[in-house]
Amino acid sequence: MSAAPSRDDLASDYLDQLPFDPYPVQEEALLTWFTADEGVLVCAPTGTGKTIIAEAALFEALHTGKTAYYTTPLIALTEQKFREMQEAAGRWGFSADDVGLVTGTCFAESGNDVTCLDIDEKKIEGLRRGEIPIYEPGLSELVVRNTKAGRLKFTTDYADAVSEARCLFIAVGTPQKEDGSANLNGLWAVVETMAPHLRPETVVIVKSTVPVGTNAEVARRLLEATGRDVDVASNPEFLKEGAAIVDFTKPDRVVVGVNRPEVAETLRELYEPFLRTDHPFLSMGLASAEMTKYVANCMLATKISFINEMANLCECVGADINDVRRGIGHDQRIGFAFLFPGVGYGGSCFPKDIRALVAASQANGLSPRILDAVDAVNNAQKEVLF
Repeated sequence: MSAAPSRDDLASDYLDQLPFDPYPVQEEALLTWFTADEGVLVCAPTGTGKTIIAEAALFEALHTGKTAYYTTPLIALTEQKFREMQEAAGRWGFSADDVGLVTGTCFAESGNDVTCLDIDEKKIEGLRRGEIPIYEPGLSELVVRNTKAGRLKFTTDYADAVSEARCLFIAVGTPQKEDGSANLNGLWAVVETMAPHLRPETVVIVKSTVPVGTNAEVARRLLEATGRDVDVASNPEFLKEGAAIVDFTKPDRVVVGVNRPEVAETLRELYEPFLRTDHPFLSMGLASAEMTKYVANCMLATKISFINEMANLCECVGADINDVRRGIGHDQRIGFAFLFPGVGYGGSCFPKDIRALVAASQANGLSPRILDAVDAVNNAQKEVLF
């Protein structure tokens, strides 16, 4: 059995098969990923090398049989930092799945008393000891500081967490089902379990990405379980992996969906410390807030598939996609964000959100032709590069 190729050899092979000449910063970026027996961990810098580095990780994974993990923290990844990340996470791969932990920690940092609830006892015990189950730059320090200050607590007890809450955020996963729609079983389990412990004045806020109509159904189920109307709000998150703390504390905008203006004012007060740079607090209906999250992700995914399709055409006609990208990116109506050709989008959000919106469109008798095309182009792009 021949020895596995070295990373330098793989990097050289990868550069040779690119349909364009990479910039020096991209070649340099190829050196910022690390390997171990379990997999390939990539930490892409912000800027030009981000897409190149993700592709390089996949290229290596395919040639070594390992699994590739990709993250974009706003730190310079060094061998020592990589080892620290492994020890802190206790697992491979880093994501923004734990939106609740980031949300609770940031609210505690702004002076609120916060209790984070999870049914995983081992995870909660670790958090009480300052062991963070995910990696986000700055999160560990904030958790430790606010836990010591008594503003941040962790529990598995619903009664303990819910009975004293003025605002109760639900941040559970909504994975994709076989038909492409969102699996809401985790959300319904939380709603059912917390209902007996809700105070009349508690506002229930759904952070999870959920289909249109879900928040209204949450309100209906809580009315049925408690015998009274419960204020329910939608507050979609727009956090990037590896930049969740920065995105939360310095948001482009805060979106809330409410049925009563008083609920919007409660949430505005909660978010006020993070809105000092005149970034907008956008209050709208429940359905509009639910759609905002899906439409945002689908728009970004559309840009990725579009630039990849144009890159393939450029290769056929002898044009340089990087020159074309610069030519269109300086148009303020277009911009540069998400216009980097590469392997396509992936991760825990874009694929499932595209397909969830496709499923929602079909359920309402519509043919989502653009979304279908975005998904098809993205799937085909993997075959183009590898």
